[in-house]
Amino acid sequence: MSVVELNALADWADANPAPVPDPTPTPDPTPTPVSGQDVYDSSCAGCHSVNGYDATGSAPDLASSGNLIAPKLATGHNGIILTTEEEIATADFLDQYQAVAGGPDYSDCTACHAQPPNGSSFPNTAGSHATHSALPGVGNDCSVCHSGAAHDDVLDVAISQNYDAKSGIATANADSTCSTVSCHGGGTTPDWFNGSIAVETECKTCHSSGTAQYNGYFSGEHKKHVADKGYDCSVCHNTSKLDNGHFSDLSTSGFELSPAATIGGGSTRVGSYVNGTCSSVQCHGSERW
Repeated sequence: MSVVELNALADWADANPAPVPDPTPTPDPTPTPVSGQDVYDSSCAGCHSVNGYDATGSAPDLASSGNLIAPKLATGHNGIILTTEEEIATADFLDQYQAVAGGPDYSDCTACHAQPPNGSSFPNTAGSHATHSALPGVGNDCSVCHSGAAHDDVLDVAISQNYDAKSGIATANADSTCSTVSCHGGGTTPDWFNGSIAVETECKTCHSSGTAQYNGYFSGEHKKHVADKGYDCSVCHNTSKLDNGHFSDLSTSGFELSPAATIGGGSTRVGSYVNGTCSSVQCHGSERW
């Protein structure tokens, strides 16, 4: 290229500069919201059905059973794993058919299990429900031990603070036991599903010597009789008298029934107990406690 041609090219380039790029990026198109119906159609409808929408699946109906499938898919279900957005969208989709199809009324516990639960599989697992529901102050009030009683998925254990032990907050453990519950003397309870307490004979399961818990015992000659000699509580306390008030108000920190009122008679070794004196005691006659 000649010098004349180079100069002409330079003059043209100066007169026609390259365009400067716009520094503002072009926004991405608004993402399309996830369709819960699409997720259901592609991931669920092959096995399940929904009352009021379709009835093609052979597995339990999602709306009528109360078995919201979306939360379960977060950890995988038949090889299907949903994103959080897909879970929410699918749950919202199913919720509308719960209402349309007359699905479970979750304010009614018996929609999914007996009251109290009495079966062997979730959500109707018996465990120790019947024993606790029989207690005054508990009955069918699920909120004593559960949070979210008007639930639509998982009912969490959250024991009322009225039952906190002197040593700490009442807590449910992963191994199906509970700790620091006042009515169990702050100790660890038996397994909810398989454990039990014979309240007529296993007093020390919940009561202990000293004042570390609200129901600890420490008066008079307890140390001599219980710790030193190893006598069982029923040697002096008439367990049949406990039926009249032992568990009448477990939500308070005091004894529900005066311990002194349970001494003597029946199969005990004490004839009577009045104003701190035991009479007709098989071991040693009458003595001041």
